[in-house]
Amino acid sequence: MLNRLLGITSSLGFGNKDGAIGQSGGKMTSSLFAQLHRHDSSFRRCVHMRTLRQGQHLFRPADTRSCVYSIYAGALKSYRPLFDGTEKISGFHFTGELLGLDALLGHPLRRGAVALNRATVFVIPVPMIIEHLDRCVVTRSELLARFYKEIVELEEHLSLENLSAERRLATFVLWAGDKLAERSPQASLPLPMSQKDIGNYLGLVPETVSRVLARFQDRQWLSIERHNLTVRNSQRLRETAAGLEGGGLNAATAARSGSSPGYRCPSSGRNFGADAGSVQFGPTLQPL
Repeated sequence: MLNRLLGITSSLGFGNKDGAIGQSGGKMTSSLFAQLHRHDSSFRRCVHMRTLRQGQHLFRPADTRSCVYSIYAGALKSYRPLFDGTEKISGFHFTGELLGLDALLGHPLRRGAVALNRATVFVIPVPMIIEHLDRCVVTRSELLARFYKEIVELEEHLSLENLSAERRLATFVLWAGDKLAERSPQASLPLPMSQKDIGNYLGLVPETVSRVLARFQDRQWLSIERHNLTVRNSQRLRETAAGLEGGGLNAATAARSGSSPGYRCPSSGRNFGADAGSVQFGPTLQPL
């Protein structure tokens, strides 16, 4: 469904050169709103760009500003406040992604968003989006795809709760590899979240994140050097994410049931091969 929605954009001539919204050679390099800002003068007059420093809020929970945000560069994390006063990270967001979609419905924002590094975003007034929805099928497709993506990611996040720490970390590493493949022709994608952020998102304490990643290193499934994480054995990570390692399902059971030990990355449907990729993590991974 997601690919079908995104495919509408390329048929209308958006993104054929830059890979915007649709997939060009498997890469997604910019968003529809970046294209509109570049080519639509009326859109450009109503939209402004905002630069955030690391740790700066883009918006906070219950914000009522009537704007939607499209990430032009950098990375952000979103979080929701809990009843005990703590915060739960609900997602990590990169170039081309949208934030603040609650504003389209006239609702206060349920989540906050904070820059993980220096980031630049388009600040798009809701009336401008509504105008484009009325006359542009591409904008409608973009927003439908983003709403669908949010639902899928919420389901996937909830599904992690009952998994072991190893399965959660293996899933996260493979997800990072998927982000790498989508956005960078080079084998490098900076993911500047800290161990604490990763643990918060996965429901693990930072010490467990460190211990499990060290275990993966000992098994030569991955290596971490100068904050670069390199996947060495994606097959074993896939098996672990699928529950075929360490007390989960075993390979014989999978064979009898006819299921595949391969891991299909959330949202993309991409089945990871054995090729390695390198991603950068935040500096708190150094002690591993």
